[in-house]
Amino acid sequence: MLDRLRHFTNRTDARAALFIGAVLLTGNAIESGVLYAFVEIEALEQGDAWVRHTLRTVSREITANVDPSVALADIELSLEGARTAARVATPDGNLESWGTWPDPAATSPALSGADDRNLTAFRLLRPEGYLVGGRSLDRGGTLDVAVSMKHFAAEASEVGEGLLLVAVASSALALLSAAVATLWAFRPLRDATKTLERVGSQRIRERLATRGTTDPIDRHSQILNDIFAEIETSFSRLRAFSSDVAHEFRTPLNRIATVADVGRDGTPDEARIALTSVLATTEDLTRLVDALMLIAEVEDGRGSIGFERIDVGDRLSKVVALYEPAFSERGSLIRVNVSPISVHGVPQLFDRVLVNLLENALQHTDPGTEVEVSCCSSDQAATITVEDSGSGIPHQYLDAVFDRFVRIRGDRKEGHGLGLALARSIALFHRGHLRAEASEMGGARFVWWIPTTGA
Repeated sequence: MLDRLRHFTNRTDARAALFIGAVLLTGNAIESGVLYAFVEIEALEQGDAWVRHTLRTVSREITANVDPSVALADIELSLEGARTAARVATPDGNLESWGTWPDPAATSPALSGADDRNLTAFRLLRPEGYLVGGRSLDRGGTLDVAVSMKHFAAEASEVGEGLLLVAVASSALALLSAAVATLWAFRPLRDATKTLERVGSQRIRERLATRGTTDPIDRHSQILNDIFAEIETSFSRLRAFSSDVAHEFRTPLNRIATVADVGRDGTPDEARIALTSVLATTEDLTRLVDALMLIAEVEDGRGSIGFERIDVGDRLSKVVALYEPAFSERGSLIRVNVSPISVHGVPQLFDRVLVNLLENALQHTDPGTEVEVSCCSSDQAATITVEDSGSGIPHQYLDAVFDRFVRIRGDRKEGHGLGLALARSIALFHRGHLRAEASEMGGARFVWWIPTTGA
């Protein structure tokens, strides 16, 4: 039982309902208490009026030489049996009394005028207590009267019982209101939970309902919807990527199986040729896997390699020098135009972008093509460009060339279509970007923008 109660009080909605209910009950209790205090004060003020009335009545009877016992009895009858008493102290020191004078500890002074009592006076009202007042007599001496509070306390108690019933009813209503308000406030969250329970890899398009109120629950739902949209996009890319990887692996694996089958049943020379082909295909697959792993590592931001200052002109010149023989062999001219500038980056990855861009120019341009590599600085960034005078890239494919396994020209099958994808991932890793556009030389132009400030 205690475990269930503890579990219930640990619920957020239960805590909210209990908190709201406690606040409402506390306010209701304070209001009821203040109202009852006012009722008791009104009862005391009524008692004060009866004390003044008793003083006038008894004083009149004494002045008329009439026994005030009858008047006191009438007053007691009017007050439904509440006891009264009177006493007269004469100038010569004699004391005459009617009724039983109460113990001084049970008496409280009555107000002689019509002044309102303060809020703390409610503590004076008690059934066993008496209100006491006095006045001077015309013939000399003083008159004191005592009126029991029993009648006035009973009236206050009767009103208090009514206030208690109202307080209980309003408290129940407050608790019910707190529960209903909490259930209503948490309804969007419950609906969102039901939607989340339906979400899965096959139902990733589910979205949480939003009301446009910008309250915390609405913002929470909108953030989750944005996350779902990103996950849906990631799943779509993953499915496409898995399909592309399977397609890329199928051809070399089939080639390995075919060549191995020929080598198994062939002559030693045929077996040697088959093994050589298998080895070349395996190395090609290894390069494909290495490229995919590097793309994943870069996109995940895993910094196994540290950042440092890089002299762009020096790195560019060294990479171009390595490719000059390959371009010269096919009759192509490669020019370099660099400015002294440095950036903050990973040297190995920086070189990999330059290598991939030059490899792309080498593989996808015709012999005799001119290639120009340049770099310049502006607005705390370095801009590196590699452009050629080849046939260029169709406008509709300028962004698609950076997708994995994409080959634009059907007559060129070199590579796996991962070079430019890796280059863009590295550019993004360095807080820059890489784009393709038409070159004024007539071919394609790749622009790599990289900030010169630290990452």
